[in-house]
Amino acid sequence: MDLRIANPAHLYGLLQDERTRGAKLVLTHGGYPYVEEAAFLTSAYPNVYLDLSETIPFTSVGMKNRIHGLLEMVPTTKIMYGSDGFNVPEIHWFAAVQTKRALTAVLGEFTEHGECSEEDALRIARGFLADNARRLYRL
Repeated sequence: MDLRIANPAHLYGLLQDERTRGAKLVLTHGGYPYVEEAAFLTSAYPNVYLDLSETIPFTSVGMKNRIHGLLEMVPTTKIMYGSDGFNVPEIHWFAAVQTKRALTAVLGEFTEHGECSEEDALRIARGFLADNARRLYRL
């Protein structure tokens, strides 16, 4: 993979094209390693969404910081969990447990500092973990 051409900012022309403006675009893997660019595009364009697969099982210790940073930039209705466990079943389990821990810690901090209510935190968590994907993919 040539990471020089993997930057989601290269999608600018596609996002500006009137013929494709209505198409929903999901940036997978959290845009990694271009996380901030992916987060910006997700916040700037109504048809762009962010799926955190791939970044989740491989960030472990840094997952809390990653989720915190993304929730600062990305609308909470446009960010989705993904385990990207591909061929190792244990990765699905590990990713789910680690994500729930990190998300709980981040939303706990938001609630503690008055940045959102407990009710909002639960809504954000449900969206992040399932409801946003259900809505986007009409599941």
